[in-house]
Amino acid sequence: MKDEMTTPRSLLQKISLFAAGSSYLSAVVTLYVLHQMVGEVGMEHVYSAALLATCIFFLGAGAVLQIIGTANLPDLSLPRDP
Repeated sequence: MKDEMTTPRSLLQKISLFAAGSSYLSAVVTLYVLHQMVGEVGMEHVYSAALLATCIFFLGAGAVLQIIGTANLPDLSLPRDP
């Protein structure tokens, strides 16, 4: 059911949703690389900490971009007089 107050998503919101999806995908890839790295060097290595921090960054950025992309923004453009 579509609400009358909703406006269609702008191009920037669609780009934001795409960037959110790619950010989540990057977080999954980073977790996979972290899993492989832990088997080689262990969790105490500095690379493991950097990969975990990168994964947390990608998850946070994805959440913010998803909120921006799904927000119901009002139309703030000025009406044009004929």
